[in-house]
Amino acid sequence: MIGTLPAWIVAELATQAEDASPAEACGFVAVDQAGTAVRMYAVPNRAAGLGAYTIDPADLFAVISDTERRGWEIGAIYHSHPSGPSRPSRTDLDSAIDPEWLSLIVSPQGDAWIVKAFR
Repeated sequence: MIGTLPAWIVAELATQAEDASPAEACGFVAVDQAGTAVRMYAVPNRAAGLGAYTIDPADLFAVISDTERRGWEIGAIYHSHPSGPSRPSRTDLDSAIDPEWLSLIVSPQGDAWIVKAFR
């Protein structure tokens, strides 16, 4: 389980979300055995249109393989909502991959991007 997200990960999430907008950005956050967030894994959004994200199973497998090799685990899955809201949609809830992972939503608020966590 993730404790506090380090500022550098929040900044990277915001940059990725802004760069991908108006499409959704997506990926994973790895944690070490103490639950400290140690790496962000940006993965390509394979969704055909805007307002959704799809993660290729091969990309998920590559992330899981790398985290296991390093003695880490996935602590969170994230994606952006470029036009809001800052909460999971019904689709997000229905398609959750692993209930143990936090779900991070990156969305704009004024001139900045914010990150909110949901379980």
